[in-house]
Amino acid sequence: VEKVDRLPIVVPYEGREQLLGVPGLDSGTGINQATAMKGTLIDWGISEYVQALCCDTASPNLGCLNGAADQLERLLERDLLWLPCRHHILELVLRGAFETVFPGTTAQYVAMFKRFSDAWSDLDKSNFRIGIEDEDVSTHLRNKVEVIKQ
Repeated sequence: VEKVDRLPIVVPYEGREQLLGVPGLDSGTGINQATAMKGTLIDWGISEYVQALCCDTASPNLGCLNGAADQLERLLERDLLWLPCRHHILELVLRGAFETVFPGTTAQYVAMFKRFSDAWSDLDKSNFRIGIEDEDVSTHLRNKVEVIKQ
């Protein structure tokens, strides 16, 4: 089975969303994404109507020189309003808090989260409690919470 990067392209209008396409990409670079977006917009006959772009905050999307948003503006020969996804902006805030408490964490996939992700399918999700309710977790994190509050 060949693995192909795909880019979902969705346009909201009149309170609805329309999936325009999910083109395959040779790679996830900004120019490849922008080229796929422009082609899809042209195929639908709406390239001249697009006014804004919403995406996550990853560098291939919003990088200041080679990001897909910047490249799409060049291909369309006009400025667009960039609307970075609020979910991903909050991830950046969370990352900042995490790195304050656990300095030196620079890897894209922190080992602790990687282990958690790998074990996800084996966890009993019907027996869920918030971690801070666990006495051991609460005791361990109490001093970390004070650092975060500062």
